[in-house]
Amino acid sequence: FPVTIETLAKLADHEHFLTATYVAQHSNTSPETLAKLVDRKDIGKEIEIARAVARHSNTSPETLAKLADHEHFAVAQAVAGHRNTSPETLAKLADHKDPEVARLAARHSNTSPETLAKLADHEHFAVAQAVVHNHNTSPETLAKLAGHENEGVAETAIQHPNHTPESLMKLADHKDDYVAGLATRHHNHTPETLAKLADHKKPRVAAAAAEHWKH
Repeated sequence: FPVTIETLAKLADHEHFLTATYVAQHSNTSPETLAKLVDRKDIGKEIEIARAVARHSNTSPETLAKLADHEHFAVAQAVAGHRNTSPETLAKLADHKDPEVARLAARHSNTSPETLAKLADHEHFAVAQAVVHNHNTSPETLAKLAGHENEGVAETAIQHPNHTPESLMKLADHKDDYVAGLATRHHNHTPETLAKLADHKKPRVAAAAAEHWKH
């Protein structure tokens, strides 16, 4: 028979470690009970408990914020990948020493444009790769990543749907002709920007603008 929320709440106070772990992993455990487990001074910081709570679908943003400070990287990774993690907690995790935590924060749908701008400068290209795939990334950050040393990151940044006609106009002046050409062929251009680019000093840009105009 199914274990009730009330029973799980009582079991969360049990002195046996395995019982507490069972509660942390049970799908019916409430946000309040999960928070109680993390606050227990005797076992709250144990990796098995902390990681189970950080992975639980019912864990609240407030509890996840507490777990973000856990010393074990596996807990921070679970928090960075949790759907309930707040923009504020993700901003904190962006500075984590483990690059996988940063990558998970960079791909999270709750991560703010400001945090993504910071993550775009991360030394690991996998983090930048996550940034260019995030729907919250700003045109300014995408313009910066258009010059990334990794071609895959650069190309995805240029083709991102968040670009404005203004940001694409700037990219059309990029020193790299390939970048400029991709920016010119972007679907977010207006007839006005394409008309301007058709007279561009770079032949490749002008030709791409004229071709884009036809379609």
